[in-house]
Amino acid sequence: MLRFGVLETKKTKSFKKDGVYKNLAKVSQRVANIPSHKYLAIMRAVKEKELTVKIREDKERIEKSIKHYKIPHDSASSKELLYKAYCDGLKRLLLPSIEREVHSELKEKANMMAINIFGKLCSKREVLSLGW
Repeated sequence: MLRFGVLETKKTKSFKKDGVYKNLAKVSQRVANIPSHKYLAIMRAVKEKELTVKIREDKERIEKSIKHYKIPHDSASSKELLYKAYCDGLKRLLLPSIEREVHSELKEKANMMAINIFGKLCSKREVLSLGW
């Protein structure tokens, strides 16, 4: 999901058309390429209930991998039942858990980036205030 997932936003009913988050109303960007500042802005909009966010994954690619790597080729009678069980567990349990982990990792990365930028900014101000 970190490499192939796509972060998508949607407006909520309380979305302000000319508000701060007007440029984030319809974001559809790969998780791997989303800038940290943009992710933090999106999550602020979610917290303020102006946007909803979802990480969409390529289910077709995942299901193809399940069929190829997880379903034994010689299980003729139970092949479909096993496939349905994998897909059910994937949809109800695994993907929501992975999505939470991806959000957690994106937030941690964005926070570290913001701290580094803020630290550099403060260092420059200290140098300027000393007259160097």
